[in-house]
Parts: sequence; C-alpha cells; structure tokens
Amino acid sequence: MDRRVHIEYARKVLEKAERRLSEAGKAMYDCALDVAAVAYAAVDLVIKAALALKGFVSSPVSEEERVAKFGEFYVEPRRVPT
Repeated sequence: MDRRVHIEYARKVLEKAERRLSEAGKAMYDCALDVAAVAYAAVDLVIKAALALKGFVSSPVSEEERVAKFGEFYVEPRRVPT
C-alpha cells in the first residue's frame, strides 16, 4: 500500500475515534454503564490509526496483536505520536 493510502486510512479511523470519544462523553454525562467500553473502543481506534501510519493495516488483527505492535513501534522506542 502507498503511504498516502495509509495516511488516508489513519485519518478515517481517527474520525471514527473522535465520534466514539464523543459518544463516551455523552455516556459519561448520562451515567451510562457502557462508558468505559465506548471510551476503550475510541482508544483502540487511535491505536489502529497510529499503526496505519507505520504501514501496519493488516486485517483482521487481534487486539493483543495491535497492542503488541503499538508497543513495538511507539512505546519501546519512545515515539508516541502527538
């Protein structure tokens, strides 16, 4: 895949993450019980977007694999995207 395709994919995933984060905020305001699950979904999408920027867009990938790859690309080398 082309780098531009990865960036576009990451942008779309981040837009979805923003929507989920907004849903989490509303759920928290409403004292909904699923607020943690919705917020976690937003975080998972941010991880997917960060991995896409490194060219890792293979699907389906387990949550465990995504977290491991995120650690490999960003946490261990101390390069968390901002």
